[in-house]
Amino acid sequence: RNNHTTQDDINALIMEYGFARNFSINLLEEATKLSKSSKISEEELKNRRDLRNLETITIDPIDAKDLDDAISIEYKNGLYTLYVHAANPTHYIKLNSPLFKEALKRGFSVYPPNGVIPMLPDTISSGICSLNENGDKLALTCKMVINEQGEILDIDIFKSIIKSDKQMNYDSVNSFLQTMDQNHEYASFTNTLIKMKELAKILQREKTKRGSINFESEEKQFIIDQEGNPVSLKEKQRGESQLIIENFMLLANENISKFAFYLGLPYIYRNHDQPTVQKKQTLKQDLTKKGYYIQKIGNISHPEYLQSTLNNLLKGKTKEEKKVISELFLKSMTRAYYEDINKGHYGLALDCYGTFTSPARKISDLLNHMIIEEFLDNGIESPKIEIYRDFIAETVEYISEKQKDADSLEQEIERLILTKYAEKFKNEEVTAKILFINQTGIYIKDTNGLTGLIPINKQMTLYNQQLHYNGKIYKPSDQITVSLKAKKENELIYQWIPATENKKILKK
Repeated sequence: RNNHTTQDDINALIMEYGFARNFSINLLEEATKLSKSSKISEEELKNRRDLRNLETITIDPIDAKDLDDAISIEYKNGLYTLYVHAANPTHYIKLNSPLFKEALKRGFSVYPPNGVIPMLPDTISSGICSLNENGDKLALTCKMVINEQGEILDIDIFKSIIKSDKQMNYDSVNSFLQTMDQNHEYASFTNTLIKMKELAKILQREKTKRGSINFESEEKQFIIDQEGNPVSLKEKQRGESQLIIENFMLLANENISKFAFYLGLPYIYRNHDQPTVQKKQTLKQDLTKKGYYIQKIGNISHPEYLQSTLNNLLKGKTKEEKKVISELFLKSMTRAYYEDINKGHYGLALDCYGTFTSPARKISDLLNHMIIEEFLDNGIESPKIEIYRDFIAETVEYISEKQKDADSLEQEIERLILTKYAEKFKNEEVTAKILFINQTGIYIKDTNGLTGLIPINKQMTLYNQQLHYNGKIYKPSDQITVSLKAKKENELIYQWIPATENKKILKK
């Protein structure tokens, strides 16, 4: 029992949610066979547009191995031509084959802090289908021509063969775009990255204009040892590179979905409904609990109204306070779900949306690839199109459930690791920085990277974002001494150790 590790707890959660890290020997042999016969034939080349001379890059987390999307950009006479290339596992994996059935059973790849629980075996997701640097790879490409106002003038979807020139990671792209250091390993891609950043800004602006809701969220990044124990914690930084990938993928996903919708092809859409009356009430109550009073949350049937309510609340708030408020709004949203009927996506303020760009990690995208590829090969009259229509009608509810399970599993693992990490420091005195103060408490971040709350008590008076306590005035960014006491409803509760008590302890 003493040998019980955090990894054992994580493995138990993985089993409980019906996922598995390993594949059967038969499936692994099947995957190996496919990867051995993956040489691209002359026949296949004739069926595809050869884009190997087009400058292409991937941008992913630094430790990513399954690279299933790549991007290229050209700019001429005020027009951007954006290419989003998605890996093409459906070239190897066919409907109802053993590997397909296993992918359907798993539904999604799950990413706990210490690795991946894959939907497809490694030889496929990180091997033949991964758009690795300098290899000839099969892809489905969405080519879009966009003007400087962010309008799409032309769209083309086709089968391609590509060759990635550089595997980049988010952090390095962010630092390069800040410094433009010409000795950097990405320096030869300066022009490409500048154009990508420009276009991402245009797309982001248009997104905000139509009412897409931009939540300030925080992603934690744990450093984990062999046993799955958390060693340290830092906040994942979001920068220009994340904006580039998010906006480009969103645009490709949206336009491929519209393409399928207008043609009447079967397709798996990602729908998102507006918040219910109940959710609106809960949001108001949650905001009040945290000390934010809204007279009333108006008609939010259109995301623009919710967006302006959120923006008004965020005015003049610190980055940390914006995150807390954003999280409450995020909680008030209904869950997005998969369906074979298009109903639009409220949070993104889109009439039509589905996902396509992660076919090696999401069963929804893999099926959408199969349908689009069948259409490109054999046209709308292909009898296979109707087979897909029936198949997705039967499985789409299950896919939504699997997505829910995958999300819940990731959250449970993160909660478990956060709890284990926090336990190490319980009752320990540490320095913390005041992030912001409101009627409910003093929000702090301690030197271990943990954030939490000191509840306001009768000895504390709050005035104008400043706190009067023990004859002193405290404001955001001041350093204080605290001790972690409890965890309540996913929030860490701290006790403030006033300076006088510190001195008493030192004297002892």
